[in-house]
Amino acid sequence: MGTINNTLHESGAAAMPIEAELVKEIVDSQLLYVDETSWMELTTFLWLWVFSTDTVTAYWISTRSSELIENTWVKRIAAG
Repeated sequence: MGTINNTLHESGAAAMPIEAELVKEIVDSQLLYVDETSWMELTTFLWLWVFSTDTVTAYWISTRSSELIENTWVKRIAAG
């Protein structure tokens, strides 16, 4: 169990620089598709968010707060 957990954490840390590039591509895209789906985990609802452009698809697991949308959609609208 520890080996799997460590591997997940190491791969997540290795992907962090790539995440910034994906977010930039999503924010800068002319066309953006967004979808979400929820599920209950113990006593908490979580959402799988999907942001897709013509070249990038990115997934985030998050709560259903405005933070994720503000960091992608609102920046995009503000940029014009």
